[in-house]
Amino acid sequence: MVTNGVAVYASRGGVTAVTYEEGLARRGLAMSVRTPHVFSCALKPLLAYSAAELVLAGDLSFDDHVGRYVSGFDTGWRSRLTVRHLLQHTSGLSELAVEWPPPRPGETHTERLSRGAREARLPAGWAPGAQAAYSVSLDWQVLGEVVSTIHNRPIGAVILKAARVFGMATTYFGVSLGTFRYLRPRLGDLFRLDNGGRMAAVPLDYEALAEAVPGANGVSSVLDLGRMYEGALGHGPAGINARAAFELLRTSVRPDLEDLIEGGDRPYALGLAVDMPKYFASPVLSSASFGHAAFSGAITGLADPSTETVVIMLFNDVIDGLRSMYRRRLLMDQVMQIIAG
Repeated sequence: MVTNGVAVYASRGGVTAVTYEEGLARRGLAMSVRTPHVFSCALKPLLAYSAAELVLAGDLSFDDHVGRYVSGFDTGWRSRLTVRHLLQHTSGLSELAVEWPPPRPGETHTERLSRGAREARLPAGWAPGAQAAYSVSLDWQVLGEVVSTIHNRPIGAVILKAARVFGMATTYFGVSLGTFRYLRPRLGDLFRLDNGGRMAAVPLDYEALAEAVPGANGVSSVLDLGRMYEGALGHGPAGINARAAFELLRTSVRPDLEDLIEGGDRPYALGLAVDMPKYFASPVLSSASFGHAAFSGAITGLADPSTETVVIMLFNDVIDGLRSMYRRRLLMDQVMQIIAG
């Protein structure tokens, strides 16, 4: 398997230590740590950070019931759902676990997610908080509605404001047609196997990015994601407030639960994967490390407070989970050797 393009950014103590760029982001465009890509789940921590900010300000509790802020969650099992359940993927609102209601003509993606969260049927025997099932968008749609209600602003604007706090200048959530036309020739492609077993670019049009879908369609760059994780360690323009918010997120770890979607016991806190050596099968990271990935690990960002290290890596081809872990581990080991000198 030949990777189309790779970009890596690493820092220690907020100071750049490694920048590596190879291959193409798309035809005719060299890969760069500044190249924007659709980062999907790798940007989930931004919404989690926005929620943590509200908790630190006293405007929200992770144990608040969702129905306190949004309609449609005041009866049955939905009345028991808390903000913590959404952040820890224990609500049951997972696209691959629930029985979806049929789509309606003319319904937008976010409208279907919002309705699906209110009408979908849970797996038999599901108890919120007692089981785990990774959610790409459903949990995060509802969490976005909660945060948006408290701020009284569209969720795209809330997340974008959070991104700017970290100095993420090339990050977007929901774009105008004019912005899309500006971005498209600069936007890196993502490659997957097509039906013929060949790597092909995933089609990307304006409709895919027009709506702000938390945890699903944010656009960012390797360098921007590095800025966020540096902020999570207290470096950069976000300062100690961001470190306090991420400390709150990463130290509240859900019980040992087997994830019905991802399989195995995946350590997960509030909007963050934790104990990253278990994800990388690598000893070069400490158990204090935290982060998030997207596209089966093709995009991964993490921070390790024990060494004040941040590592962001992007492969723009999506391969199976086992091979993805293997190449991440090899690259991580090389990056950490360089940083250690």
